[in-house]
Amino acid sequence: LMSGSGRLQIPLVMRGFMVDGVDNSRAMLEKFQERCAAFQISPIAFEQSLEEMNLPDRSYELAIIAVASFQLINERKQALACLKKIYEHMTNEGIILIDLFSPDKDQEFPPGVERLAQLDDRYAIRQTVRYMVREQDKILEGHCHYALIEDGKIIQDESEIISIVWYEDDDFIALVLEAGFAVKKIHEVEFERGHVSRIVEAKIGE
Repeated sequence: LMSGSGRLQIPLVMRGFMVDGVDNSRAMLEKFQERCAAFQISPIAFEQSLEEMNLPDRSYELAIIAVASFQLINERKQALACLKKIYEHMTNEGIILIDLFSPDKDQEFPPGVERLAQLDDRYAIRQTVRYMVREQDKILEGHCHYALIEDGKIIQDESEIISIVWYEDDDFIALVLEAGFAVKKIHEVEFERGHVSRIVEAKIGE
């Protein structure tokens, strides 16, 4: 779910799993199709939002929302609607895994982070991100600016704000329960670069 360009879906399919994707971004799904063609595989991805997801011929044993994607849904009412839609598409033994990000209490975000991706000898893309923490609303905003550079000169640029909401454990558990799931466990998993994810494992409630 919120599968994007297939960062998780493609390697799972290549390991023999049957995995469908769902994402509401046509641009991301077009990139997904390009990547699948390069690997000569043809998994399915639906262009739908979670809130309005409707896959009448599909039911799933496992649903995964990775890399804090669920936290891009800032409104609780909308988040609950999405979870209820997921619930409708699960088997009786279905399990959902949701990867959550929560900043450490003492964590300080740098005033600005810059990354440069060199496309070839002439072109590069530069990303600059400024972080703003709205503590009262439990929202982390990333103010992002992208610049397409040709031979050292900016020829195109654009900006966006990415907002991520974070939850206290009790708040998120209450949300999941209201959607019909029962929380089994919250896993803390450390990935590369020292990043720790809190992965909520929940099942269809009894």
